[in-house]
Amino acid sequence: MKKLWRKLPPPAPDTSGVANALFGMEGLLLFDDVQGCASNYCIYDETRASERVNVFPAQLSDMDVIMGTREQLRRRLKELYDEMPECRFIALAGSPISMLIGTDLKAACLEITEEYGVPAFPIDVTGHRFYDVGAAAAMLAMGRCILDGERREIPGTVNLLGALTMDLGTKNIVALHGFFEQQGLEVISKWGCIDTLDNLKNSVNAAVNVVVAGCGLPLARMMKRKYGIPYTVGVPCGSRPGLPARTDASGARGPIPPVRPDRALIIGEQVLAGSIRNMLRCDYGITDVTVSSFFEMDAELLEPGDERLSSEDEAQKLINSRPFDLIIGDPFYERLAANTPARYKCLPHIAVSSKIYEDDILDIIGAKGNAWFEQG
Repeated sequence: MKKLWRKLPPPAPDTSGVANALFGMEGLLLFDDVQGCASNYCIYDETRASERVNVFPAQLSDMDVIMGTREQLRRRLKELYDEMPECRFIALAGSPISMLIGTDLKAACLEITEEYGVPAFPIDVTGHRFYDVGAAAAMLAMGRCILDGERREIPGTVNLLGALTMDLGTKNIVALHGFFEQQGLEVISKWGCIDTLDNLKNSVNAAVNVVVAGCGLPLARMMKRKYGIPYTVGVPCGSRPGLPARTDASGARGPIPPVRPDRALIIGEQVLAGSIRNMLRCDYGITDVTVSSFFEMDAELLEPGDERLSSEDEAQKLINSRPFDLIIGDPFYERLAANTPARYKCLPHIAVSSKIYEDDILDIIGAKGNAWFEQG
């Protein structure tokens, strides 16, 4: 019963992360799943509208599950491909069904590439992990499939890796693009949101990868190994933007504000939470800040006291373990802090609360982060 969700809804699954990362792109995403499941990914966990509908289920029947799903995948793919003449890649994503019966999606992709002449790649998800794992798997699989050739570095250029609307919201992704352009940098590609296949292929020529969510780290590390592209991690929040998520206040430019005794807890996606921690330290002198998350916590970004949460009980225990003065997180998490005197600052997270608080997602890039923190 430890992992029973009582006060919180279950977060978005890995299948939703896959759909969010590839939504609206110039390819076809087919889930090895039954009819109806795609509505969960494309309606409840997706906030964008797109003229290009590209996420579909294989419409498996009971007999397909018993006899194997490969033939139905082929039939369904042919129906969809004939209606998408602009299709430039095909992704086959797993599901609880493919996990249970062991569908060989890799072999299916080899057959698809041979038959249709377009790149095809499998995405190994099961529906049993959280959205960030699926988004990471989708971006890494796509990167391995489409990135090729020699790197010709273009000075003054960046890629944004992990620009997932489920983490940042569309407004902040647009603001991120504008922020880097204001710094005189060209954004070649954005991985995790809608972008062209040509831009993604050209990403090997960027001078630096900027990882704006943890789901972009596997791709960043692959591109560093294969192409030597360095990467930094963080979202530029506050009046001293540009700091990676693992940098402490001593790395800030300009005078450091007086240290305040406040204790703060941020519950959310690790990279964004770490970036807000930097803002609290550098702009407000709040140095005692703990980051925790129900999602993946990368060891490279951990600080002492940071904690990966595996249940509501662990989150409740953490909140009650110290007299926090400030707690930042999705509005749903406020239920866990109802009996504490801490000030609660809402940071809506679509992967947690779906579209309920979508209109409350504010621009927190650069100095807008200060305005968000200081309001209310």
